[in-house]
Amino acid sequence: MRLLRTLTVAASIGAGAGAAQAAIPAIVGTLDLNAAEGSAEQQAGQALLEKLPSRGQVVYLDLAFAPVAAEAENPEQKHDWRMRASDRAGKDLPDVDCAAGGSQMLDGVIGQLDFTLTAFTNHLVLEAVVASPKDAPYNSLACDYAPSARSSVVLRLTGFFVVQDYSIPTARGVRLVPVTPSFDAAQAAIAAADKP
Repeated sequence: MRLLRTLTVAASIGAGAGAAQAAIPAIVGTLDLNAAEGSAEQQAGQALLEKLPSRGQVVYLDLAFAPVAAEAENPEQKHDWRMRASDRAGKDLPDVDCAAGGSQMLDGVIGQLDFTLTAFTNHLVLEAVVASPKDAPYNSLACDYAPSARSSVVLRLTGFFVVQDYSIPTARGVRLVPVTPSFDAAQAAIAAADKP
């Protein structure tokens, strides 16, 4: 699993002035919300979250959230993503229901996600602002078919975000706000993140 890769992308510093190098960290991996205490999956999730950069930095994310598994006696139970979703006006939405083995884009309606990540850490509160496709064309939120996941479906958040920090007693609050880099910078970051 690739937890962090620093990507070097060209950033224009002015007409005719050439290009300077800027580093965009990329965080790529899976947060398995069904991970057992002390398991390799739980430790990988903790390491992934620890890689979130400081406030004001831009990061490329490709995060897959594997849901808490449905109980064996109730296989029709909706997947539990350990999050709260709200629309663009801030109104709570019903539980996100990604069908097992299914896929669909969710970024047309959802405006913000608030994740409860106590399976990995009690010291991080994570919020992600979800932009509409027209406002942040490199970003997406989707139910993604994932045959490698026990449930065959993951919730996948991808794109470029500015990290904003805020203080909480005994914890770090992080809000991810969508940002759209230049075409060249975005293509370089995505291509580098996809390399093994």
